[in-house]
Amino acid sequence: ADGLKLLSRAIGKNRDFRVPLRGESADLISMVKKTADHHLSELTTKTANTVEDLIDVQKKLHLEKFPHRIECYDISHFQGEGTVASRVVFIDGVPEKSFYRHYHVETVDQPDDFKSMREILDRRFTKSSDSGLPDLVIIDGGKGQLAQAEAVFTELGVRGIDLVSLAKARTEAGFEEAEVKGSLERVFKPNQKNPIMLKPGTGVYRILVQARDEAHRFAITFHRKIRDQRVIKGR
Repeated sequence: ADGLKLLSRAIGKNRDFRVPLRGESADLISMVKKTADHHLSELTTKTANTVEDLIDVQKKLHLEKFPHRIECYDISHFQGEGTVASRVVFIDGVPEKSFYRHYHVETVDQPDDFKSMREILDRRFTKSSDSGLPDLVIIDGGKGQLAQAEAVFTELGVRGIDLVSLAKARTEAGFEEAEVKGSLERVFKPNQKNPIMLKPGTGVYRILVQARDEAHRFAITFHRKIRDQRVIKGR
């Protein structure tokens, strides 16, 4: 009854509603309610799990702020066809594709990740019309890429944003050893010598690896689009 009153208020007029208590109509309403309850339960559980993952990101990486907005950048070279970059954005742990960006690297003729990253971050933090700043920036790469990005942040005067780089897991095999050894995904932070190892199945692993892989996928898709356009124009 209270729900029907609220519905009448939302419509703005008084309406009479008939609620079937038996028969096919009642069965249909019951089925719809069960489906809605199921979807609501799934959404609530998913949201709770995502919040827990983000708490794990803040805790394991010792971030200053809760990572509501995460941006991940990837510099990509492809068969001598120039350098491009991608940015993906996660809002509260969920990809927000309306904020994704492709970049043509315009000031670098030869592959140079530092100069490319400097251009992209400069365009993002000094020339971009984006509303809002990220809480956490992830750079695809290892310690060297992090040092490059950190230098760019310093040069541009970017402050109050956590910065890390994520290095892919790698395999190590020696000729004298039959066993192949592998490393975990590694996170590098400024002013911290040793990387933070990410264990699969953890919240921080899920969020960071998903963001990195999404940035890489987005960059590769852009490269393929550019290549296909050049093939069509060359016909």
